Amino acid sequence: MIAVKAEDLLGEVAKLAPNERGRFARLLLQEYGEEFEEVGWLLIAESAFDLWDNQEDAAYDHYPTR
Repeated sequence: MIAVKAEDLLGEVAKLAPNERGRFARLLLQEYGEEFEEVGWLLIAESAFDLWDNQEDAAYDHYPTR
């Protein structure tokens, strides 16, 4: 198995012709679409916690969980 870093892979994708980049994107969505959707929902939900991102609550930013 060959280990490839994501940054290196993106560099190679950037070299593709526009139509091939589109094809690559469609293949990624077919293969990993559910994972992308999960990440998208997590990013949307993250904004719900913005109200705690203030100076008053900063004391709890590094509060031990155990």
